Amino acid sequence: EIDGTGTVTATLGSITLNSTNDSLTSTLGTLTAENDSISVVNGTYAVTAINTNAGGLTIAGDSSGAFGTVGAENSGVYLTTSGNVSFTSIDSDVIVGSGTGDYALGTVTSSAQTSVQITTGSGDDSMDLDDAGAGVKYTVSTGDGADTITATETAANTVVNTGGGNDTLVLDSTSTALGTFAMGDGTADTVDLSSADTDYSGYGVWTGVEIITLAGGGTVTLSEAQIDNDATFEVRGGNSTISVTGNTIDVSEVTFLAGNTSFFSLVGAGTADTLTGSDASDDLDGNA
Repeated sequence: EIDGTGTVTATLGSITLNSTNDSLTSTLGTLTAENDSISVVNGTYAVTAINTNAGGLTIAGDSSGAFGTVGAENSGVYLTTSGNVSFTSIDSDVIVGSGTGDYALGTVTSSAQTSVQITTGSGDDSMDLDDAGAGVKYTVSTGDGADTITATETAANTVVNTGGGNDTLVLDSTSTALGTFAMGDGTADTVDLSSADTDYSGYGVWTGVEIITLAGGGTVTLSEAQIDNDATFEVRGGNSTISVTGNTIDVSEVTFLAGNTSFFSLVGAGTADTLTGSDASDDLDGNA
């Protein structure tokens, strides 16, 4: 067990943490390696912050715990641990996870680059993609596991692939989520529209979706492209009107969880539209 709430700074060399007793949590303040790397080999930790702009952060072995805010702007974060780790935020353009632990990455951004590459392993991983208006392209592959992607703000060329497992994409009324979100090979991949009465039609394109969960109340607006790419999902959550405008819209394969009374409002965009409703009490407006 290593305890200390102050700052540990390596001006020239690296920092390595190795605790052999996983039952004890080592509590540390801010760790900074100005010109080299920081490595966590084994043990359980509660760290306030990590700064390793040059050499990057590696968490290996069976290391676990909370690692606070990580600044690795011009290096990377590398996770091979079989333990569960969490972060408040990570500022880096490369995050590579290949271990079996659950990795909760927190808010991921890059203050130094315009693209961020994230790969995680077989655990149940989570992250909040938020470029804070910087126009960052995210390329994400989460592999197996039940992963959760919160898309707060992403550039239009963003590509997210959640791989195997039943994964969740979370969007809300404050999001500016652009790009393509491929929900992978699960059997219950979910888009969680967590704000009611919101226009989600500009929030990227989704594929491989089995479930859409609504917050309930008011009207939720989707785009024709979002429906065209995958119209075999089940609607769950609160009851809402689902509005879609387009030339060819077919929601005949959409189903509703028992007790959900949501319905579609389909509006034609031209004078020769084809609108096909679901089994709900849908509203179809040809707009001729």
